[in-house]
Amino acid sequence: MKRSNLLKIASLLLIVAMMFSVVPASAAVTDVKTSTSDSEVTVSGTVVTVPSAVLDPALKITTTFTVMGEYATEADALAAAIDNTKRIHGDTIFTTAGNYTYKFNMDANAASGWYVVIESTLGATVSKKAFKYSSTADMTDVVAAVQAAAQANDVTMMEAALNDYADVLGIDGIMALMSPAALTAAAQEMLKNEAFKTMPVTAASLPMVLANAQQADLLQALNTGAITTVAQLEEFIGFIDVAPSTKYADAFANSTALFNLGDATKQKVLTAISGKNFSDISAMVKETQEQTLLIFAKDTGNAANFVKVVRELGDIPAMTNYAAFMAAANKNLADVTGPMGLARNANTISTFNTGLEIKPVIVTPSNPGSTGSSNTGGGIVVPVSNKEVKYTDIGMIGWASDAIVKLTDLGVFDGYLEDNGTYTFRPNNSITREEFVKALLVCTSGTGAASTGINPTFTDAQGGWYSPFLDVAEKKGLTEGKGDGTFGIGELITRQDLSTMVYRMLVSEHYNVNTNAVNFTDGGSISDYAVPCVNALANAGVVTGYEDGSFGPFNNATRAEAAVMLFRACQAIRRF
Repeated sequence: MKRSNLLKIASLLLIVAMMFSVVPASAAVTDVKTSTSDSEVTVSGTVVTVPSAVLDPALKITTTFTVMGEYATEADALAAAIDNTKRIHGDTIFTTAGNYTYKFNMDANAASGWYVVIESTLGATVSKKAFKYSSTADMTDVVAAVQAAAQANDVTMMEAALNDYADVLGIDGIMALMSPAALTAAAQEMLKNEAFKTMPVTAASLPMVLANAQQADLLQALNTGAITTVAQLEEFIGFIDVAPSTKYADAFANSTALFNLGDATKQKVLTAISGKNFSDISAMVKETQEQTLLIFAKDTGNAANFVKVVRELGDIPAMTNYAAFMAAANKNLADVTGPMGLARNANTISTFNTGLEIKPVIVTPSNPGSTGSSNTGGGIVVPVSNKEVKYTDIGMIGWASDAIVKLTDLGVFDGYLEDNGTYTFRPNNSITREEFVKALLVCTSGTGAASTGINPTFTDAQGGWYSPFLDVAEKKGLTEGKGDGTFGIGELITRQDLSTMVYRMLVSEHYNVNTNAVNFTDGGSISDYAVPCVNALANAGVVTGYEDGSFGPFNNATRAEAAVMLFRACQAIRRF
């Protein structure tokens, strides 16, 4: 064969080989998470490649995982080299440069202990990450021990359960800091949870036990001043997170990268929450959340970092102005500099929340004489006129799009301003009871519907944006609340409760209702109080049920369903 032909073949083979191989500049397992209710393990990582002139950076990279264990300590796991006698799992994946996620299940016989994931690329070890694993058997044993202590109401048994399974519960570190009296107090706090007495004795109950044990220990560690350093606070602050959220653990661990805040700020938080003698877990969690937000926000040096703090940490119950503030900040940072200055100087969460108040932005209305809607209700919401913007997420729900467009124009519903500058309606989101009352009143009486309202009689509905709406609705007989003196603020509204409110509105408007029975396949499950209401709306064509003939009385109503029902009801009483 001619030399020139040999060179061509060799060049071709080289190019083919290079197409299936990319040399990584760096690769790393960045996180390993174990499930608290089964054997699944999730590995996250990143790969950065160095493509040459002939290599496509989008080509696949071979990355091999080897999982070994178990080991007595994290240090032992990280010190391990690949050893087939310790190997319990191995796999190869193909990924492009960037982030990746890989999942596998631990062997059914794997014991509790420390394990290590070793990542290798092109035959060389490039990263390791140790993780602690609890076997399903140990998870079940923890649940059984806690339940036995709860049923016996025995603090000694509960304390023994916490001590015996401290590693499984992830509380061994914090318990090492606590006095015997504090450990006993944590066990007493655990006994307050009545759910432990009847929970299933399976691994599926472990997340509840784990969260309660961690928070009970954090409560007593803070009350007794056992946490004395920022490093300790960073290690245990994540106990107030509600899975799967890790926002507090992330905020403290990455405060410099996220907000340009250092240990001095975190020390202020520790000082603010240490030795306060919190009465219970909920009080401790509430104060920790609020003090973290206040102190982090006060210490930020610029508007961008202030907004980051509010975005990451501001979505807590006391922050009723959170949604409107974030909507305005996402739209134009300059619009929130005034509220930001007021909030940064606040010393209480109440004044901080008040400082963040954003006055409603009035848009050019498409309906002459209307005023546009205010920033009320949950979510990151903004008042919009549908002649000015188009929702990007209602094209596939033709059955609801006309109602959504009309009611948005009338100010009945607000839209969502997304981070990318587009507007969405989020039709499949649920809607809360108070959000629906507001929509119902605006639909029937216009945007000034609550101008005469003050506070309703409901004990949980005082002093909120929703209070005047609920006051008017209660006086009109549209709602009677939950029957225990509360309205159910923050609860999602079910289809039967939504139907009941719409029915009462029709009656108050003197609409001639027909409550003859309508045969939904699940009609027998509709609550007695709601049966005539559902029947009347079905006979009026306001509700039609699902395609399978059912009504779904206890399903949470979606925003799209609420819009359609209101639209049809208001048509029935000739509001438009």
